[in-house]
Amino acid sequence: APADWIANLKWSALSARVDLALAEVRQPHGQYVDVGKTRCFGQIAGTNRTPVVNSAAKKCGRTTDATTGTVRSTNASVNVGGYPGGTLAFTNQILLTNMSRPGDSGSLVLDEQGWAIGLLFAGDGATVTFANRIDEVERALPGVQADGQTTVIGYI
Repeated sequence: APADWIANLKWSALSARVDLALAEVRQPHGQYVDVGKTRCFGQIAGTNRTPVVNSAAKKCGRTTDATTGTVRSTNASVNVGGYPGGTLAFTNQILLTNMSRPGDSGSLVLDEQGWAIGLLFAGDGATVTFANRIDEVERALPGVQADGQTTVIGYI
């Protein structure tokens, strides 16, 4: 196995509402994942299914590390290119001011209090960033019920 092989893809979902994947981290997982925490901001408070327009947001990404932005819409539609089938249309997305660059996809987007509001999946690297709503992410995950009681257990 290659030295940089850190995880195995276990599951993925691609729909008009989410673009996400679930991986199982190989041992020793402690050097890659600190369960329930982000590398930049520490403990995740949980999930917040009601992001607020004009509120602050933050994320810890692979490319840009810790960045902040502002929620501009909680029900945005966007066409995103680069998929094997071409451009895909996504609905019910969180639109944020620019807070990402290529390589930040998959970053957990938090509100100011550390509650997860979305999962970053697209942006233009200059003016806007898009995130799947965390309630849609939870609904898409196998065996997870988006009922307000779900705990975020770990994000890379």
